[in-house]
Amino acid sequence: MARLTAELVPSRDGLIRASLANYVEMSSKTASPLFALKKRADALLETLVPAALYHWVPLYTMVTFTRTPYHEALRRAARQDA
Repeated sequence: MARLTAELVPSRDGLIRASLANYVEMSSKTASPLFALKKRADALLETLVPAALYHWVPLYTMVTFTRTPYHEALRRAARQDA
C-alpha cells in the first residue's frame, strides 16, 4: 500500500496543479494575443524539432494524447517554457 501511495500521490498532485493552471489559462489568458502566439509557437516547434534532437511536446499534447503522468508532463512543460 505504501508503494502504491508513493506512486499515486505525485500524479494526484500533478493533476490538481494542471487543473488549476488550465482553469486560470481558460478564464484569463485565452483572449491575449501573446497567448495565441505561444500556442502557435508550441505547435510549430512540435513539428520542426526532431525527436532525435529534443522532442518538443506541448503540455496539452502530453496530457491528452500520451500516458505521461501529470506531474511529469508539468515538469517537462516547465523545462520547455524556461
